[in-house]
Amino acid sequence: MSVLRRMVAGAIMARANTDPFERPDRLPRALAAMAPWGPSLAGTAAAAAARYPDRVAVADDAGEVIYRVLWREAQAVAHGLAAHGARPGVRIGLLARNHRGLVRALIAVAATGADAVLLNTGFAAPQLADVVTAESIDVLVHDDEFAGAAAACGASVRLDETTMEALAQREARVRPPATPGSLVMLTSGTTGRPKGAERRSGPAAVEGVAAL
Repeated sequence: MSVLRRMVAGAIMARANTDPFERPDRLPRALAAMAPWGPSLAGTAAAAAARYPDRVAVADDAGEVIYRVLWREAQAVAHGLAAHGARPGVRIGLLARNHRGLVRALIAVAATGADAVLLNTGFAAPQLADVVTAESIDVLVHDDEFAGAAAACGASVRLDETTMEALAQREARVRPPATPGSLVMLTSGTTGRPKGAERRSGPAAVEGVAAL
């Protein structure tokens, strides 16, 4: 990706959600917060927490979470994941519905440098076990409702919704990883087992974030 395209993408990101009457210190503060993490999910969360700490980041059935709290809890979860082996080169499967826990876990995985593999909540136990093996998933994070399927999936570490919530309430932080991880989406699997399509974080990833 050329320097010019990176500059254009950066300008788009800087302009996004900018209030014309915004305090002039907010954007530099956000860029400074993102710098150690790079253009990853962790970096965007750090920037948002620095720029708009008290704005709503996620609204779900349990209520609302502001950016400052989301980033603090994500770092605490990242610390807990690291204790279970999360680091660059490790793959973490996420089997969860659309709620704050999933968003928090995605940010936390990015903060450890591990790869996040998004799993289909419609998987039966045999399908889940097959994909866990094929995608070399080391740690499985799952909602409590999927405990049955998760129990026989073959992942060496399994962390349920209750455990993840407990990790989020701790006071802990992590340092930026040496290398960024990837976000892995599964193909449809209409002609066989779903296969992971990997998108790595890094300088080139900023264009994808800008497009979003």
